[in-house]
Amino acid sequence: MNNLKKIILLSLIPTFLTVFFVAKFTIPSVKQYFKLKEQIDSEKIVIKEIKSNIKVLKANKMLLDKLNRLKAELTGFDVEFPSELKDEILLIDLEMFANKTINKIFKVRSMPEVEVKITDPSKQKTENKNRSRRTVNKPEEVKPVTIMQKPLEINTVAYYNEIIDFVTFLEDYQRKVNIEGIYTNVFNEDKDMPNPRVELNIKGNIYKSTVNKKVKTPQKTNENQKTKKTTKV
Repeated sequence: MNNLKKIILLSLIPTFLTVFFVAKFTIPSVKQYFKLKEQIDSEKIVIKEIKSNIKVLKANKMLLDKLNRLKAELTGFDVEFPSELKDEILLIDLEMFANKTINKIFKVRSMPEVEVKITDPSKQKTENKNRSRRTVNKPEEVKPVTIMQKPLEINTVAYYNEIIDFVTFLEDYQRKVNIEGIYTNVFNEDKDMPNPRVELNIKGNIYKSTVNKKVKTPQKTNENQKTKKTTKV
């Protein structure tokens, strides 16, 4: 009987040792494993968010650089293309130019404003290709800016070198002045002189700009998209 007890006791020792090993080492290791795995998963999420934020920051940086380039290219646009024509300021400036260059202005004539057609060359080719395929008239896209031009005609009289100075003043004027044509007529009695008197006729345009508010296109409601069903009696 004693031998049997000894055998049973000896056979239980490995079991107790196994249970002790599992309780002492295996279970804490497993717990630590799952804890580390959870930490790794959370760190992966953080890294993914950081990468996403970096992409957004890079995109914002590219956008900022593009905006800065556009701002640099559009420096002085508000001055060259003001929101109002203000003819009285132009007349004062022309008189100042004439006084500085010793020109005598005897006529300034302006014509009604005309809208300048603005077309995107990259879109123009696509529009020309797809024009024949269009069956429904789409509403015209609102352009971000509307530019109006006002034809102008100036007549002055001065000596040749003073005429050149007056034209140079117009070319360097802070506002955009597009000179389309310069016509001169030398006085008959001064034709043989090296610096004759000249009657000058300048035809050009001045401009103004208006920033347009973007109009949102109305979205179709679900009711409009649904088709009517008919029921049989």
